[in-house]
Amino acid sequence: GGMALGVGLALLVAFLAVSARARRERGRPARRLPARPGIGSGPRLSVPLPPRWLAVQTRDQQQVRKALGLQQAMPCSWAEGLCLAREHKLFIAPPLGRWVLVMGLALPDPAEDVDRCFHFLVRLSRRLGRVQFFALNRPRGHHAWVLVNHGVVERAYVWAGQTVWNQGHMTRAEQELGLRCLDYGAEPEMVAGSRGHPLACNLERLPALAARWSVNPAAVDARGLCASGGVVGALSKPKPH
Repeated sequence: GGMALGVGLALLVAFLAVSARARRERGRPARRLPARPGIGSGPRLSVPLPPRWLAVQTRDQQQVRKALGLQQAMPCSWAEGLCLAREHKLFIAPPLGRWVLVMGLALPDPAEDVDRCFHFLVRLSRRLGRVQFFALNRPRGHHAWVLVNHGVVERAYVWAGQTVWNQGHMTRAEQELGLRCLDYGAEPEMVAGSRGHPLACNLERLPALAARWSVNPAAVDARGLCASGGVVGALSKPKPH
């Protein structure tokens, strides 16, 4: 959970600091690498997967910031933003191709209040268009993926010990990845040859679904973590719906 994410971030920041120091000692300028999936040569570092994140189909980071009503916003690097996002703030990353990622514990947890999550995503999508939401809680086995397009929920699945949201038809990516989605009130059955929770496959394959739909945050090249371009701030309080 949060502790594992914190340890991962601490190790990444320490690695980047050591690498930067080594470059200075060799007398060569540090080469900035773009924080984009699949860019650069040499060994890759991965960003720890956030517990909750959004993928918005836009290249306009400012538009996302305005739609979220981000308060006390400050420019930051990836590393700074990911650390602060653990303190119930939101980190809006620099655009990755056609997508802007938003990460942080300030995003609603559908396992705690699925109605709040629904209204939050629909309201945001009405302003931004195509919005995707992902959540992953490995210790509890909770997980979610939602696709909203201009305020219309095209696909949603949330498991929180039981199915609390299942809307729309399974997408081709879900089917090809072998994700399991249960009807409301259905009890999961163990699959032959599986270990642990019968929906454990969803936990393992959710990052792959994110990659198929938009961007997998854990696939971002962490060598660009010190690059600026991000923004972090507090989520504005939602208006009554």
